Amino acid sequence: MPATTPEELQQWLDEPEGSRLEFKEAKQHFDFEKLVHYCVAIANEGGGKVILGVTDRRPRRVVGTQAFAEPGRTESGLHERLSHRVPVEEVQTDDGRVLVVHVPARLPGTAWQDKGQYLKRAGDGLVGMPADELRSIFSETGPDFSAQVCPGATLEDLAAEAIGEFRTRWAARERDDRRLRWPAVQILTDSELLVDGGITYAALVLLGTRAALSRLLGQAEVVFEYRSSEAPVPRPIGSSFAKAFSFCRMRSGRRSISATIARVTRTVCSDSSFRRSTRCLSVRRSSMRSLTGTIGWVARCSSGSTRVGSRWSAPVDFRPVSLPRTC
Repeated sequence: MPATTPEELQQWLDEPEGSRLEFKEAKQHFDFEKLVHYCVAIANEGGGKVILGVTDRRPRRVVGTQAFAEPGRTESGLHERLSHRVPVEEVQTDDGRVLVVHVPARLPGTAWQDKGQYLKRAGDGLVGMPADELRSIFSETGPDFSAQVCPGATLEDLAAEAIGEFRTRWAARERDDRRLRWPAVQILTDSELLVDGGITYAALVLLGTRAALSRLLGQAEVVFEYRSSEAPVPRPIGSSFAKAFSFCRMRSGRRSISATIARVTRTVCSDSSFRRSTRCLSVRRSSMRSLTGTIGWVARCSSGSTRVGSRWSAPVDFRPVSLPRTC
């Protein structure tokens, strides 16, 4: 975090005390509990700053403060109490010491609280957040990682084979053979994989070449198993799916079952269940950070069920994304 300059401090002093700024004289002392509550309230209102050592009313001036003589210890206490990092900065001016507490904004769909208290500011005081306001916050959704444009990605980073497979499946799903004649740019634009000429992360994950995945999204991968080695196989989902399913179907085999008065042979793992399970795994995760684990799904048919394993290297956090349903 860059250090606060005298010009920035003066600009804050000239601004009205609103939802983003809270000024306190605190010449000798400021209660830690009160600081915690102000941090909670300001974070819930979008983030801001608590500035100690400044007069409350305009025209404001620096009076200096002796509160929280060890800013590092105060920052550590705030983190222990709130489970969020709240930087505490000491600014030395000609008129005295000023303490600036930089409160980050809450994340979408979350609200800060202290011991079960969800706070916001009301005038010069703090009040609890009403239930309807909390419901509105908790119903928010986070940013859609897959819809974001990947910096540096171009059309050359997408595999022609994968785009062709995507075009064929989309045309079959919509029963519209005209799509088979559409150029790649139109296919990608209409499926929202190309946004304002930029390649989205969804396009890269679904259709990217091996080299592009390693270069632009090397920290996350989808790996289909069964396989005999631990070597990673970064491939776009669109072009690798058919091969992966064929391999899994070969391993899972077929089963003979009784159906009415005759016996029939059924495939244990069906194309639709394999594809649906893979899509569910993919769309629940962003690809910003890596985590390796094992996820299983069940492919059901009238003969019963069997477990098919899949190894997933993907991020820790779960986020809804908008990959095309044709995948």
